[in-house]
Amino acid sequence: MEGTDQHVAIACYYTRYRPKNQSAFHSSPAVFHGPDPLIHVRVARCYRRRSRAGASDHHAALLRHLLVLQAFSTEWHLRQLRLSLPQPRSSRAVAQLRLVDSQLEHLEVESAAWMTDLEWLQLQLPPPLTPIPSPASGSQGAARQCESAPAPVPSAAQQHAAVPPPAPLAAPQQLGLKLTCLALRGCRALRSAALAPLQVLAPTLRVLDLSGAELLNDECAGVLVSLAALQVLNLNYTSVGDPTLEALTYGARALGWARRYGAPAPAGAAAWPELCIHRWHLASTRVTAAGVALLAATRSMSFLDVRGVGVPRAALRPLESRFSLTLVQGAVLACSNGLAAALLNHPTLLACGCSPTDVAALGPRASAASITRARRLEQMQRRGRAGQSDNLADVPSRSHAALFLHFKRPVMITEGKMQYLYDERGRRYLDAFAGIVTVSVGHCHPVVNEAIIRQTQLLQHTTTIYLNHQVAEYAKELADRMPGNLKVVYFVNSGSEANDMALMLARLYTGNWDVVCLRNAYHGMSIGTMGTCGQHTWKQPMPQGFGYHHALNPDPYRGAFGDDGPRYAADVADLISSATPGKVAGFVAETIQGVGGAQPLATGYLPAVYKMVREAGGVCIADEVQTGFGRTGSHYWGFQHQGVLPDIVTMAKGIGNGLPLAAVVTTPEIAAAMAGRLHFNTYGGNPVCSAGGRAVLRVVDQEQRQAHCAQIGAHLLTRLRALAAKHDIIGDVRGSGLMLGVEMVKDRTTKEAAKAETATVMESMKDMGVLMGKGGLHGNVFRIKPPMCFSRQDADFLVDVMDTALARL
Repeated sequence: MEGTDQHVAIACYYTRYRPKNQSAFHSSPAVFHGPDPLIHVRVARCYRRRSRAGASDHHAALLRHLLVLQAFSTEWHLRQLRLSLPQPRSSRAVAQLRLVDSQLEHLEVESAAWMTDLEWLQLQLPPPLTPIPSPASGSQGAARQCESAPAPVPSAAQQHAAVPPPAPLAAPQQLGLKLTCLALRGCRALRSAALAPLQVLAPTLRVLDLSGAELLNDECAGVLVSLAALQVLNLNYTSVGDPTLEALTYGARALGWARRYGAPAPAGAAAWPELCIHRWHLASTRVTAAGVALLAATRSMSFLDVRGVGVPRAALRPLESRFSLTLVQGAVLACSNGLAAALLNHPTLLACGCSPTDVAALGPRASAASITRARRLEQMQRRGRAGQSDNLADVPSRSHAALFLHFKRPVMITEGKMQYLYDERGRRYLDAFAGIVTVSVGHCHPVVNEAIIRQTQLLQHTTTIYLNHQVAEYAKELADRMPGNLKVVYFVNSGSEANDMALMLARLYTGNWDVVCLRNAYHGMSIGTMGTCGQHTWKQPMPQGFGYHHALNPDPYRGAFGDDGPRYAADVADLISSATPGKVAGFVAETIQGVGGAQPLATGYLPAVYKMVREAGGVCIADEVQTGFGRTGSHYWGFQHQGVLPDIVTMAKGIGNGLPLAAVVTTPEIAAAMAGRLHFNTYGGNPVCSAGGRAVLRVVDQEQRQAHCAQIGAHLLTRLRALAAKHDIIGDVRGSGLMLGVEMVKDRTTKEAAKAETATVMESMKDMGVLMGKGGLHGNVFRIKPPMCFSRQDADFLVDVMDTALARL
């Protein structure tokens, strides 16, 4: 039993996160691609049990825990770790831990009141740093300089005499540590001198939480100034004061003074970085109104907490005005009430993207009243009323906001790289939804970025009243990739605009009004395209369906005729003969319905329908907003799967890899129908978007993304179908290339939608590092449509995480 007691805490988390298929994690540590789960290890419970029993070998017990954890970390290559440690008589056990390696990015340590140094981090110490003297030391302080200097920053002589610049950093040791987030909470014995090793983390550290370190004073300012990448700083319940704020803002004040007076910056100012800290936690510190006033020189600010400091309301007004912040609880400034509610109700929260409606899930400190208040404040913010009323009784209890968040506990995404996204804490996620199928070649692809930056430096905008080579060459390159006589290109800004124009072209060219579309379809949210949508969830209660007729959806999974396309097509002929004058303007459809749940059309459906529509005088419109540019693998365009040639093709989303860019491509004959009137689009096909779109075309060709989608998509389909054989809740796996759908049902016979279970699994996968999308009329279909740089290892990781999440239901 002794061994069981010692290892139960670690073993339970090991079992919880260990995937069924180990190949994705252990094939080769050097090529591990999947995002890592957040491992939260608590050894305090087991340790304290032994301490209460009076065991004399409590250090040995703790050390055994940590050694198991060390092996655990080595095997899993952890990027995120949270430790909650008890208080031993000394830290010699922890000092033997070699947990921090080049893989770790996020480290949180709690309940470590015994910690006096950071040697256990195994950081190579930089050269000694001369501390900034505190006001009580008797030396000339920074605050005294500001009083005597007429300029916003001290003179060069005063600067060198009073605030020495940060010392040069030593090169990190061979481990190549890249911590982006470090939290050392409740380390009451930690002194300023012990922070010197943190300078090694200067290039990467963005979040630093030292709350509760009561012995930290202004001597730590030199170390903090050296952390040039810092964005979030928590010094709550420490002994820092105004000299620390003066040091942290000196770089910004020096540059501001130089810009304001058109003079060079003071000598030596180059040694002081302009820090980009935007979240300041200074509750119960020794800062005064004078120190808080210095924060106005910073670049940006999203949150400031000076509760328990005694700063008057008047001292906060300049910051409130400069950064457009809202005052909360008399001593807190925040960019939104939602952010304030989340951070104040859970002080240890490092993420600033959590919805205030989910404060209850963040920790036990959130009361029912605070949750209700946070929800109502969020409703105010969404309706554009944030800050207009302090009376929560004025806020409706039920939100009528049309916008929605994707998860119950939302994530705040701040960075992206290829198929990965990062939140404000630096945690990495595998993106399996590509910004709703918009990021085609990868987040921040260097080729696309370079093209955008280069064009931005030359010319951003002209409109189509002038000629521009980027727009013309892009139109030609796009038309060259189209089959048949689809040679005229018109650029717009979104898929809704593109489909709007396609419908207008069809009606102008044919002289007819009625349009046939499909149930379960989605073509946009404008007043013109809303009528084409075949789901009530996307229709506002207003006139929007005149002239649109919805045919039976050729759904091979739920449809009455299975995969028999011509039998579904007979409904189109019936619609034309019974619901229209016998003549139609056109027919519009996606080859694989995107919002409808990655639903391919039944085999042979489009050839039969295209023939009927053309016989009725209409044109055929292919919506390639999601299926285009090789995503489906076997073909460059989705309509090619069914062997048809449309008259008009619309495209958006992946066309610009996230840029506001869309296009309509048609024949010269149909395009001529618009010549009778002027038509204009201010931003359509602007030079910057055109340059980015051309770069996307080059990347798709050079990196052979179409073939890559076919290969990875086939592997992913195989693994997902194997997963369906294991879990009865999976009713159908479908799609092509990297446009796949997994439909969840409560019963495979009745096919009742498992809506709640889908949301639960998606939330669980998010917590394990995979961001999924969902769709379908009932929201029970996983939409797997990642960036087209998605790798085989990513596919394996996604399936392993889904397997784990499904097993928890």
